[in-house]
Formats: sequence, structure tokens, C-alpha cells
Amino acid sequence: MSYTKGKWEVFEGVAAPAVIIKGEPNRPNRIVTICRLERGSEDYSEALANAHLTAAAPEMYVALIMAQEILRKEGYQDEQPILTDISRALAKAEGVKL
Repeated sequence: MSYTKGKWEVFEGVAAPAVIIKGEPNRPNRIVTICRLERGSEDYSEALANAHLTAAAPEMYVALIMAQEILRKEGYQDEQPILTDISRALAKAEGVKL
């Protein structure tokens, strides 16, 4: 799966938070905005919580792949609830409809 690589961080803007990547090996001052979370009807704390969840997505994606591999090696079958849940979450992250 291809997504913007780097350490996703939360920037706590005044109006609304954003998820960003700061710096690259050859361009340390570069900032890439992954997304801005508009507050809409929720308050700032909810938008900030959504930003933190979004920022953790790449690491959670990798962790789920690792957990899936470990569980399969331990003998879990794909039909078991834990692997079904992991597969659904990974498919959602990859834009695949099950």
C-alpha cells in the first residue's frame, strides 16, 4: 500500500488541528500536510482527538499486519473473530470493500 511516509504528527492550530509530516532527509524544513480536521459541529477537543487517531494510523496499520502474521503462525484461522476483525480493518485502510 502506498501512503505518505514519515512520522505523522499533530499540529495544534488555532482554528483546527492538522496532521503533518515535518522534514525529510534532504529537506528538513519542509512540512507536508496530511489533513486538516475541520471542527464542524464538534468542539476543538474532539477534532484534536480525531487528529491524534489519524496521526497514529500508519503505525497501527503496520502493527495490524504484524499481529495478523503472528496469529496465523500461531495457528489461528482466518474465520476466527480476531483475524476477521484485523482483515476488515486492513481492507478498510487499503480501500478494499469486503
